[in-house]
Amino acid sequence: MWAVLTALSLIPTAIQTAAAAPFWNTPDAPAEASDTIVVLASILTVAAVLLLIYVSVLIAFAPAAVIVEGLTAGAALRRSLDLVHRSWWRCFAVLVAISVILLIVATLITLPALAAAIAIGFTGPLWIAILGVGAVLAAVFGISCSYSTGATALLYQDQRIRRENYATDLIHDARLEP
Repeated sequence: MWAVLTALSLIPTAIQTAAAAPFWNTPDAPAEASDTIVVLASILTVAAVLLLIYVSVLIAFAPAAVIVEGLTAGAALRRSLDLVHRSWWRCFAVLVAISVILLIVATLITLPALAAAIAIGFTGPLWIAILGVGAVLAAVFGISCSYSTGATALLYQDQRIRRENYATDLIHDARLEP
């Protein structure tokens, strides 16, 4: 599933690169042509980023669909599209909120660690500073990935509850448990 998601996220970059490729290696081009290349590259970059954001939200629930429902990659992508359909902006807003929270927490943790590493690097062995920052960054990355995955899974369950009346199934299953 992750290979499919990675390949899909590379499509906008490939489009941008393919469109800009004819303008490469033109050293004798006039200045107006280089300005055109810069403008075209800027427009393509913005379009590629917007397309990547749009597609990322559309397929955000695919990993959760694979894990929770045991679907194949193609079926999980279709499932994600179905769940996001007509609620793209809501899903986008929640995913942005998750990302902002992660960014703030990661920044608040890593900046003091980097400051401490710089201080240690000036006064002590450099390897201790590198090892300390590496440990902090690895911990922040692990926590961020766990939180992001959990929050996306909760959003996935929320979408299922809203779309499919999944809450009644959950209540029924909970009553069957001893």
